[in-house]
Amino acid sequence: MYTLFSEQIQAGTLFYKHARGVSDRSGKEFHTFHEIILFLGGKVTFIGEQVHTEILPNTLIFIPKESYHQLIVHGDPNSYYRCVLHFADSEELQSLMACITDIAFVEAKDKLLSYFETLNTLAKTPVPHQGLVLQSVLVLLLNELNLQKASTLHRPSQHPVVEDILSYINENMQRTLSVEILAKKYHLSPSSISHLFKKEMKIPLHQFILKKRLITAYHKIAAGETPSLVATECGFHDYSGFYKQYKKMFGHSPSNKDSIFYRTSKDVLL
Repeated sequence: MYTLFSEQIQAGTLFYKHARGVSDRSGKEFHTFHEIILFLGGKVTFIGEQVHTEILPNTLIFIPKESYHQLIVHGDPNSYYRCVLHFADSEELQSLMACITDIAFVEAKDKLLSYFETLNTLAKTPVPHQGLVLQSVLVLLLNELNLQKASTLHRPSQHPVVEDILSYINENMQRTLSVEILAKKYHLSPSSISHLFKKEMKIPLHQFILKKRLITAYHKIAAGETPSLVATECGFHDYSGFYKQYKKMFGHSPSNKDSIFYRTSKDVLL
């Protein structure tokens, strides 16, 4: 399903999109940039590792980089209406980001909505130095999120076994993890645990484990660790397999530190 309409701005690693309709992109449940979504309309369920909730219109969602998330659209896909802002880490934003470390939700009122109106106007009628305008609005948005003390939601998956599985994966990244091993641990058949996890998290269990490992590896490599050590720390016992999967997910090799975290808007699930 393709987006019904879309207005965009991109300036370096900053990206803004105002769109209606469901993106045709998939497989981007983890990404390496921070994301702010202003949800404006439709019937949507937000799913994260510690969040499972329906989203109300005029809700602003902050999603830190590397956080698993999906927005599941129900009913008419063209009713899904939102504004999305992506951005990278930077020294200038560190103080504003210090208090927003988890997925957080804020009711968007006049001031927050006005910032997005500015971006929508800019997307329709580009002006010189639009990157500076985009950066300025981002700073204002983050400052307002801090002032409003954006609340982190902890509404777990409906099934406690899934919560236990998520915790176990996060705490045992170095170990061998598979559907069969987890099924044995939780006294379920492989097919039952696979069905349960996909029903709750909207992603196959084996894909979640692989992508969680890769996004964790990305973070460690960005922090200066060597790719070979990181591969082992993240549970990859075959470096060639790690290399292949890493390049497939991120579009560059693990050793390519010059590659920008953010590629192009077409690679992003919006």
